[in-house]
Amino acid sequence: MGDSGLTGIIGMMLVAGGPQEQPAGIRWPMHLALREFFAASRRCGEADVQAIRPALRPSPDLGLEVLGANDGLEALVCRGVLERKGTLRDARLTVRHEATSLLRRQFMALTPRQASLIQRAGARWAALACTTSKKSSTALRSSDSTVRSSTPNRA
Repeated sequence: MGDSGLTGIIGMMLVAGGPQEQPAGIRWPMHLALREFFAASRRCGEADVQAIRPALRPSPDLGLEVLGANDGLEALVCRGVLERKGTLRDARLTVRHEATSLLRRQFMALTPRQASLIQRAGARWAALACTTSKKSSTALRSSDSTVRSSTPNRA
């Protein structure tokens, strides 16, 4: 399945409907989308994908971590496919479309079934990343104001 294993899958997920921008420090959406992708590919019997046997390990930040996925994402940053923007809480990873032509060619060379699996995983990753971005940009409500507003006034 093209490129170098997990890095190639992650890259193709990005170009096939994956998030175009995501919080830099939040990786669980990618890990969840990858786990679902590998489960779906096993169900479909895709031999090329099964050649990559992802190792999973429990992680307090990610739930179940797909070992090597963070390195794969960093490899895409080093190749210039992803660009870091912002700092601290506003730090983002943004896809550089001018650097994705090789990944797009690899994606187009897949079988229809493989392309469908990659596209669904990318869309799932994008949806999860979008939800995460919205939650992180929304200020937390004070628990004090929640408790006070739900208590009726007694005069």
